Amino acid sequence: MQIYKRFFHIKQSISKFKFFSLSVLVFFLILATQTFAADVITNGTFDSDITTGWTNIPTGSGTLTWNSHNGGSAQGQTDVNRNRTFLYTMEQSLGTINSGDDVFLSLYWYKWSESSQASVNDMIIKIIKPAGDSVEIWSDLQSPLAATSLTGNVVALDVSAFFDQSGTYSIKLIGDLQNPNDKYSFAQSNYDNVILDVQAGVVNLPPVVTDIPNQTIAEGASFTTITLDNFVSDPDNTDAEMTWTFSGNTELIVDITNRIATITTPNADWNG
Repeated sequence: MQIYKRFFHIKQSISKFKFFSLSVLVFFLILATQTFAADVITNGTFDSDITTGWTNIPTGSGTLTWNSHNGGSAQGQTDVNRNRTFLYTMEQSLGTINSGDDVFLSLYWYKWSESSQASVNDMIIKIIKPAGDSVEIWSDLQSPLAATSLTGNVVALDVSAFFDQSGTYSIKLIGDLQNPNDKYSFAQSNYDNVILDVQAGVVNLPPVVTDIPNQTIAEGASFTTITLDNFVSDPDNTDAEMTWTFSGNTELIVDITNRIATITTPNADWNG
């Protein structure tokens, strides 16, 4: 939870014969609790297919298919034989993300080497920025040993710094696979539960307070109440979210209820 406080001072003179200085303190408190927006990736869980939301580009000797592993995943695999290479890319548009937004990446990944350790088994995630430049935001370049697997969970990795432009982004899931010199070998990698949570950046602009007009009254008369909403504006919050307090009065009685200030004298004969 983030707490932001801003203080503003206004001086208002109130009297009959001499000015009484009343300092009104505006206390503005914002309570902002971080909450994630909806995941901006379509079909990142691959529950039943790998085509919904994705443009898939397989290149080389291998296949990119849906697999039931872990409840459904996108699986790239080289063909069985010596020195086979296979490169696959899965791409989709993320829509508009603004500079200053908080962005978090999560995913589950899996790798396998059959017969012999794969020469290459790289998994890389890149984004395409609005200006067109491609940037890597996550990778794992390990290659599992023969007949073994490697797995991992990435949980809410902060990748906000890569989203430094405002506009439409795309994401790419990449698998780069190469068999060793073993005719029985193949390499495999799986993506699953790919999530990109985007939270709009917290805008915390200060309120703008204008001067409250002075009042001068005759002895025994009453001051006009002050509707404080008329003297403050804020681009991020409503008038009802403003909290007003006062200080500096020594004789006058000040009451603020529902953002209306009522100022009264101690008695009908008071002057000062």
